[in-house]
Amino acid sequence: MRAVARYSRRGVVDRRTRAALAALLALAAGLRIACVFAIDVDPRRDFHLDMTWYDLAALRLTQGALLRASDGTPTAFWPPGYPLLLAATYSVFGPHLLAAKLLNVALSVATCAFVFALGTRLFGARVGLCAAAILALLPDSIWYTPLLLSEVTFSTMLAALLWLFAVWSERGVEGARWILFGAGVGAAALVRGTASLFLAVPFAAWWIAERRLAPALRRTLLAAVGMAALIAPWTLRNALVMHAPIAIASSVGMSFLYTHNPEAEGTATWRQAHYRSERLRDLRALPQPEREVAEMRAGLREGLEWMLSHPGRELALVPARWLALFRHGHAGLDWAQPHPGASEPPDEVPRALLGPDADRALAAISDLSFFLLLAFAAAGVPGTWARGGAGALALPLSVAYVLFVHGVLFYGEPRYHAPLLPVLAVLAARGLFAWPRLRPALAATALAATALGCGRPSAQANDPCAQALEPLASGFGSRGPHAVRGEELPRTAPDALPVWLFLPDDAEPPLPVVVLAHAYDTGDPERYRGLVDHIASRGYAVVFPEYMAPDTHHAARYEAIWQGLVSAARERAPLLDTTRIGVVGHSYGAGAAPWLLLRARRERGWGERGAFLLLLAPWYPLGVSDEDLASYPPDVKALTLVFEGDTATDPRIAIALFRALGVAEKDYLRVPALSHGDCRLPAPHTVPQSSGIGARDDALDERALDRLFDALAAYAFAGDAAGRRVAFGRGSPEQVGMGRWRDGTLLTPLVWSREPAPAQPEDRYIFRASQRAQWERYGDEPAAPEAARAPEAR
Repeated sequence: MRAVARYSRRGVVDRRTRAALAALLALAAGLRIACVFAIDVDPRRDFHLDMTWYDLAALRLTQGALLRASDGTPTAFWPPGYPLLLAATYSVFGPHLLAAKLLNVALSVATCAFVFALGTRLFGARVGLCAAAILALLPDSIWYTPLLLSEVTFSTMLAALLWLFAVWSERGVEGARWILFGAGVGAAALVRGTASLFLAVPFAAWWIAERRLAPALRRTLLAAVGMAALIAPWTLRNALVMHAPIAIASSVGMSFLYTHNPEAEGTATWRQAHYRSERLRDLRALPQPEREVAEMRAGLREGLEWMLSHPGRELALVPARWLALFRHGHAGLDWAQPHPGASEPPDEVPRALLGPDADRALAAISDLSFFLLLAFAAAGVPGTWARGGAGALALPLSVAYVLFVHGVLFYGEPRYHAPLLPVLAVLAARGLFAWPRLRPALAATALAATALGCGRPSAQANDPCAQALEPLASGFGSRGPHAVRGEELPRTAPDALPVWLFLPDDAEPPLPVVVLAHAYDTGDPERYRGLVDHIASRGYAVVFPEYMAPDTHHAARYEAIWQGLVSAARERAPLLDTTRIGVVGHSYGAGAAPWLLLRARRERGWGERGAFLLLLAPWYPLGVSDEDLASYPPDVKALTLVFEGDTATDPRIAIALFRALGVAEKDYLRVPALSHGDCRLPAPHTVPQSSGIGARDDALDERALDRLFDALAAYAFAGDAAGRRVAFGRGSPEQVGMGRWRDGTLLTPLVWSREPAPAQPEDRYIFRASQRAQWERYGDEPAAPEAARAPEAR
């Protein structure tokens, strides 16, 4: 504590201030430790995109493998700094997630200390202590503690660099020390690539404060030497193993193309993910790491071309990016969900962390505190240069730098303002004391921003498709009459995988059973919340078994699905009518569905009173021979759907499976993309999912998937004639028609053909029909084929 006081401002920090600081740091630690234990975030159990990759990369680093993708090939997609820090933590304390989270606690507390030191040196101990208190209590900062994201580390590094810059600038330091400062900036850039141009901040601060260009340029060049020296080994590694001198991360191409394209909205959405996928699909045939490099270069090239050729549109998007950057102050809560908020549609509602009401209250409190922070920080900017010289100027210039990075170069997202929180805390503390008469007005501004819904805009206000389409109120596709409750069934063995059961409230048991076999690596029912909820609301029991067993052989994963179904039938036997059973499979799960239902019939006699298959963009059907498919129980009803915007699974796989199934009643349909005015629904591979890249609950779910499921289940389980006409209408208007837009225009109908044929060449897809033999061996080989890098795709 004495060290913090010593390097704040000599003679200003007294004993009472040090005691108050110690109490604040203890409070900051306590709040963040409580958050770690209150909010369960497990990137090894659930798919968390960035967090899952960071954790896997760190674990591999402890085993001597330097940043490789899931297929074993080298990658530079993410910056290496945070994985290296995690790996060091795992090496010292063991590969425990708690160790990584407690590292965040320590770093966050250290950030509070740096904020105190910075505020005290620039504006006095009163401001420093207030700034530390603001950051210690700020929910927007606290929520990041249980997350394995680089934000906490980067925030600490930025606060430390700004403090060091203020100290050395005030002391008039010259020479080699600025090389060391530049090395610190380089280290920060290896944690978050957005720091790559940060030396512009000290350069501008020196130039403005001293009004002399030569000294500012000299120090900046020295710092650039240190920065380049620290980054050079990583760049050299990339030149050797990636065959391209990637300075920080190849993901810069993806982010740049997300920002600058005809579909750009100011933030990353499912539309940008689909646009990039379509634009770069010709590169998928390349081997890794050549493909990663080619995608980076193509993204940068196409993004820059669009940016330069559409200056008016680019200028109009800048405020939208800033609005997205500061939209709310609870990004940490969103990222605690098992799906990445950056790629979700605006109407996505995350799973409750502490309960729906508690989550809403915490989000509202977080937003209010964040908007208060912004209001008082804005009041603290005027006159900063008069008090602290270059060190004080660096604060508003840091804000301007982030506004440039996430307003001009890259898209905005609430998560990306996290590194600014220490800067905003110092400015807000100064604003509190500098303008006491403005406090009520500033507080009222923050309250108004919160009340106007800046924290979480409604779907109706932001989604043009919600405005263009009327939800189905009745009939097939509409929500059923039952509320839905779910439970995870007791595990029968320590190594058993989870199985969830979802039941309609007030429905009379026993209930027909629907097994939902999910896509590869998406074994959380929240990923299919919309589909699960719809099926159960119609009066069916939904069994959702996880199958991602540690054993990577297909047979082991198929067996896990079977054991999950058997476990549900055993544990909840009085509730389930296994004489009526259907299997809804998506992607990898759809490939497993024929095997699963055939085993259920052969071994248990299940489904003798009604059985169906609903196959959604099926992957390769394994475990069943051509003879098994040809002699499939003829009473099973089978419906196959593929999606027009799918770039993952080749529809030739679905067509071959459709033709091979020897059932009496079957049909094959292609779900088209929908477009009307500003509404665009591209029908990607992830249509059945509620969250994830390119996923959302929308009209394609309701009017295609849900409607056909309802018709198929009603016909298979109850012999409903109307259900038969819709499910097996052979191209009739009842089958393919999806209704009208609000203005009366017909929606594009489903595509039916007596002899289905693929509409796109095979090289459009990640998983091609001709590669079946290669993928059938997966699990028997030490390394996965190239396309294993896309877990969402199966």
